[in-house]
Amino acid sequence: MIGNIITGIVTYVSTSIDDLLVSAIFFAQSNSKRDNIRIITGKYLGTGLLVAIGCLGAFGLKFIPTQYIGLIGFIPIVLGIKEFLNTKKIDDSDKQTNKAKGLLFHVAVVSIANGADNIGVYIPLFAGYKRQELLLICVVYAVMIAIWCYLAKMLTSLPRLRNFIAQHKPILIPAVYVVLGCYILVKSYLF
Repeated sequence: MIGNIITGIVTYVSTSIDDLLVSAIFFAQSNSKRDNIRIITGKYLGTGLLVAIGCLGAFGLKFIPTQYIGLIGFIPIVLGIKEFLNTKKIDDSDKQTNKAKGLLFHVAVVSIANGADNIGVYIPLFAGYKRQELLLICVVYAVMIAIWCYLAKMLTSLPRLRNFIAQHKPILIPAVYVVLGCYILVKSYLF
């Protein structure tokens, strides 16, 4: 049991270390507790879907052939371009309304895109466990998502980081999406 918990912690941290910065950027944009809840919910939805696909893949069901998983990298690229174009044409009052509506969706989609390559780790890892052991690992992942969100939120409490993100948000957020998408594509097809 302790071994399964350690495995859950190690695999979550090793597959999600890059997600900490992405989550911090989302939290830096947060203006309310509702935004924080949307971000956390989006993280759980996105990561939960990846873990579910990993579990189903471990039991022999394959939805996405592994050679196509990297194509999910196009999703944050499109979101980044869309975000950049929206900053040019939406006034401030509409921006807040649209941001609140789309935040949960963006967080979930970016979590899925950023973690798509994790499926390649999850499937063989999960295949080696009995269902009860796998359930324990999933519980560990759920706890780790909460810890990751807390750490990301703590990063944004650093005044310099928060001010930097706020000051450069119109360019920074779309750029992070595009760079993330390119990173996913390169990582998936070159390594």
